[in-house]
Formats: sequence, structure tokens, C-alpha cells
Amino acid sequence: MNLGSLKISSIVLLAGVLSVACGSRHDGPMLKGHIEGITPDQEAYLVYSPYGDPLSNVYEKIDLDSLGNFEFNPQLPEGTDFMEAEVNIDGMNYGAYLAKGATTVMNVNLTDMAEGYATVNFSGDNVDINTAVNTAAQAYDFMRYFSIDSDDKKTDEEYSALLESENERVVKALAGINDPSKKEYYTKLYDFQYMSQKMSNLSNSLYRKGITSYRDIMADSAYKAMFDRIDITDPMMVKTNLTMVWVNANEPYYMDFERPDVDSMIMNLAFIDENIKEPANRRSALASAPFMYIEKTKPSKADAQRYMAEYAKVAADYPEVVERYQKVVDGMVELTEGERMPYYPVLTDTEGNEVKLADLMGKVTYIDIWATWCGPCCREIPYLDKVVERFKDNDKIQFISISVDDDRDAWLKKLAADKPSWPQYLLTGEEKNRFMSSMGIQGIPRFILLDSEGRFIQDDAVRPSSDNIDTVLNEAIK
Repeated sequence: MNLGSLKISSIVLLAGVLSVACGSRHDGPMLKGHIEGITPDQEAYLVYSPYGDPLSNVYEKIDLDSLGNFEFNPQLPEGTDFMEAEVNIDGMNYGAYLAKGATTVMNVNLTDMAEGYATVNFSGDNVDINTAVNTAAQAYDFMRYFSIDSDDKKTDEEYSALLESENERVVKALAGINDPSKKEYYTKLYDFQYMSQKMSNLSNSLYRKGITSYRDIMADSAYKAMFDRIDITDPMMVKTNLTMVWVNANEPYYMDFERPDVDSMIMNLAFIDENIKEPANRRSALASAPFMYIEKTKPSKADAQRYMAEYAKVAADYPEVVERYQKVVDGMVELTEGERMPYYPVLTDTEGNEVKLADLMGKVTYIDIWATWCGPCCREIPYLDKVVERFKDNDKIQFISISVDDDRDAWLKKLAADKPSWPQYLLTGEEKNRFMSSMGIQGIPRFILLDSEGRFIQDDAVRPSSDNIDTVLNEAIK
């Protein structure tokens, strides 16, 4: 498996799923923000991970007051005095440094854009650190080094040059940090962040050349030299995703996504238990292990329950994570290719008319389950728009988006801004609950691919942003 792709899919799919541990709040807000020039069709999110692990990022929609202001005062785990957070607007990240007993004042000006990014000015406390954190948030944003859109794709050489140029900006910003201990900390952190992105770029390049196994990737001397720098006893590995790079490369059993083997996955848990003792790295590794097995490969419920029985023992120090995955397993519904959906709900169209989903069948159907408040859902919309455009002249396939928003006005507002060319429906109330539980859907976005008779081709289909989306759809309409 491509390590870079694993990083991308893990972050996008796991975003916001883990609970946040309780901690103490200080008297004032850690962040005072202002967003200038935001339009009614734009939405802003706060993205942060109290544990530093990008795989456990939390996404919170920012509610601006009438002047465009907001405050953010997160809970930090006990023993943690600071963290980084990002304001995300239209997929662009603006980083901030948040510390107990201090207030960062952040002004994002969307009326003054340069190379896709708004101007950001800091005042209040720790302006020097905030400047470096914001520079790094943009420099090491992995989405800048990955695109499935042929119009946006760069060559390996261009991605490499971009990373080197952006890393130089980070180095200059680091030089402006006044506190020696913070300068040392962030210099080390961003050196590893730079290395992590460089490894991701290199693994993507090797993957495109047909080098896909860990063993073959490790045979590349440049990759191996960077990999050997990973120190699984250093908690800084968590913030750079290098913990998971190390685990994925060293676990004794490779995960077969088509035929997942529960015994092998349990042995991989034992490997983590035995080899990762540093608390931050251990939590990161254990928090992500069930995601790839339970949520990504869709094992049988019996196998998932057996896995969770062992997982609960190994991850006993993280009861909130165990509870989160146990809930997933308890709600699992086993769906079989070729079967019909267990329940076809009644939908509502944009005019308020009721429409039965069963009546919409007759073509191969790709269904998008989403909501306006779901950041990962909204990031898939531009990709879906391009997929629809590519298949618009094919009368064998149709695309349907079903929102599970409870706020009809927010849904209509989003549609008015996006102007999608394919049918849009709303699913609420008891119909939503019955459909979601019958399908075992516990998180969105969720995509479903049905044949012309309404039978499953994929009950958990590839995303519009997946590089094989066209291949899957073309196979379905043969």
C-alpha cells in the first residue's frame, strides 16, 4: 500500500471521530478570531487535535457574530499546556498557536488573497510563534502535494520543488521565534513534518512507478534514510504522522483489504502492545488500528466482536477510544453484494415534494450521503461535481445526493451557493433514523453504488476523490 495514500485516507476518513478528554479551562479565550470578507456561502471550521494526533482531528464549525468575530477556548488533556489549531476556509488552512494563560488574536482577511491564501495577521500573545505555526500549516498541508484532478496535478519534480520552497519559508519564520525553548521545539517539529511530507511525496512517486510494497519502498535508499530517523519513543512523531508510518511498515501482518484476517489483525495489536510504550505514540497507534480494520475493511460482525474483545484489553488506558469503536461494532449491519437495500426511505426534494428512493431506481445509481455541517462531506462535493460532468452524457448512470441535515435552510443555502447539476434530496426525522440504522451508517460521508435494479454493487463505495472512481463506475455500467 502507498504510505502517502494511507496518510491521506486516514486523515480524511477518521477526522473528528475520537472524543476529547476533559481538562481545565483558563479564564480567557485562547483564541480570538476575526474573518474579514467571508461570504454567506462560505463556511469556516476549527480543526484541532488535543492529543496532537492528526488522525484524531476534531472539526468544529465556526459560528461568527455579525461582525465576523469568534472565540475559541478548547479543553486540553491534563498535562498539556499548548496545542496548534487551524482555521479552515474553503479547504485552506490558517494555523494558530494556543497556550494556557495566553490569548492569540488572529485576523484572516479573505479580501486580500495571494496564491489562494488569505492574509493573516496576529496580535495579542505569541505573535512570533503564531507566525511560524501558520506558515507551517500551509507549507506542510498534504493536499498541496496530492490531486486526482489532471488539471491540478504536478510532476514529481514540481511537487519536490514546491516542498523545498515552502520549507524555506518555514525556516525563515522559525528564525523569528524569540523564546529559545519554543524555537528549539518547533524547529525540531517542523524538521520532522518536512521529512514526513518528503517521505509521502517519495512514496507516491514510487507508487506511480509500480513500487507498492513496504519492502520495495524500503529498498529506496533515500526513503530508508528518512525512515531510520523515526524514533518511536519520541512523542513528537505523533504530530507528524510518523508514528503510523513506522507502525504500517513494521507490523508483522499486512492487511488484506479484500479478505481481512482477524487473527492477523489481533497479532498486529499484540505487536503494538509490545513495541510501543511511549504514551502519545501508543495512543496514536492504538486509536488508529481498529479504524483500518473495522471501518475500512468491513469484517464480519463476529470477527469484529472478537477483535474488539482483544482490543479492549490492549487499549484499556483509553476507554473513550474503546467505547467509540465498540459502538461502531454494535451498530454493524452486514450487507451483501447483489442484495437490495434493507430500507428505501422517503426523501424530500428542494421544492418540498416527497419522493420515494425506490421510485428513482432504473439506472446504475451512485448515492452521496452528506450534510452541510460535515467538513469531509463538503470537501468531496467539488470532486463529485467533476465526476458528474465526466459521466453527464452516459444515460446508464445517475447521481443522487441525500443530505441528512436537520436544518433545511442551511441545506438550501449550501445548494444555492454550489449550484449542483444533479438531483438533491433531504432525509430527516424518523425516515433518516430508520434508513441510517438499517444500513449501519454511523458516519458520513457515505457513498452507495447500486445497479439498475437497486441492488448493491458497493454498499460503502469509493469516494469521488478516489483515484479509481471512474474505473469503478465504468465497470458498473458495462
